[in-house]
Amino acid sequence: MQRSRALGDRTPINENDLWRRVEKDVSQKPYKALAIDLLDKGRKQRNQAIVDGLKQHKVLDDAERIEAERAKPMLGAHARKAFEEGLAREAFSDQRVTLKAMVDEAVERLREAGEFLTEHLRSRRDAIRPGDSTTSRAPQSPQQDDEPVAGPSSPSMR
Repeated sequence: MQRSRALGDRTPINENDLWRRVEKDVSQKPYKALAIDLLDKGRKQRNQAIVDGLKQHKVLDDAERIEAERAKPMLGAHARKAFEEGLAREAFSDQRVTLKAMVDEAVERLREAGEFLTEHLRSRRDAIRPGDSTTSRAPQSPQQDDEPVAGPSSPSMR
């Protein structure tokens, strides 16, 4: 306590002075790093070094890609297009049997719908002209099947 005072200061040291000194000494203790703190600091530095390295790697990759695009500007687009076409071709070849079955089913349904519509139109024609015996028999050639049943009812439908 005496050493912290000015030279020549002979004021007596009392109990309050001692407690103030203890308070000051206790509050000024620096934090001593523990082993866990050192490990944490090392881990943070390592992670930051990895992040910095990856950033530099990306910068170099981007520079190389840009340089390659300058040399052959459409190479990337051609490669991407060829890759996508290959994927589409592969997907269609994998699904070819399923697609063929679906198309065959659609063709069959359209054929059935056409037959149903033809029969319906014939029955309507027979209902409109009941005494006409030529219309009640089935057509003998495909050309007769294409004859129109009735003309359009309004000029806007022509």
